[in-house]
Amino acid sequence: IHFRLAGDVDPQKATYEITVKEQVFAPQERGLGYIRVSGFCFERAADGVPVPQRAMVSTSRGHHWIIEKNNLRWANACGLDVGMQDWKADPPSQVGRHIIRGNRVSDCGICGIAGCGCVDQTLVEDNIVERVGGLDIEGMAEVAGLKFHTAKSVLIRRNTFRDLSHSAGLWLDYLNDNCRVTGNVFYNISTAHGALFLEVSHAANVLDHNLFWNIRPA
Repeated sequence: IHFRLAGDVDPQKATYEITVKEQVFAPQERGLGYIRVSGFCFERAADGVPVPQRAMVSTSRGHHWIIEKNNLRWANACGLDVGMQDWKADPPSQVGRHIIRGNRVSDCGICGIAGCGCVDQTLVEDNIVERVGGLDIEGMAEVAGLKFHTAKSVLIRRNTFRDLSHSAGLWLDYLNDNCRVTGNVFYNISTAHGALFLEVSHAANVLDHNLFWNIRPA
């Protein structure tokens, strides 16, 4: 293994931490429903660059999960995935309808909260998502504090997206329908795509009462 430290720091004077564990919490069986994950601290995962999305914490294509009051930090790529994981996969019989509430998601290289389709009727509220995008590969187009594909009837409210570098804040990608993004704070974000990016959507969606501050081009 060859590596170079930031600022050309002397390797003999540095401290290292190495992990090879791809995921910290994920069911082996896909498509499970009605699971509650509350009050944990999940950290240090070596998950790979998506797709597929195999985040540090994963519903493994499940449905009706409650994910609340957790700390998720230091994922190489994605902190949490709640969707289909891969757009080439066959959709499960039940999808979405998750509650993602009151979590703190930080220091993820690619994405804080990810859902590659099948996130219908999910509620995302009162979360803090910060310091996402550290791998600096925004051009691969899956980099955001929160990114959902083909979201249907999703409500995203009262979240804070802050201190994101080379990362969109919230990105709803492709054919979103009947979603609402309201009461969120977007602060100190550098991005090539947008603090709030609604992409290629022809149906009605509502974006209202959001606050934007110190948004810069990457």
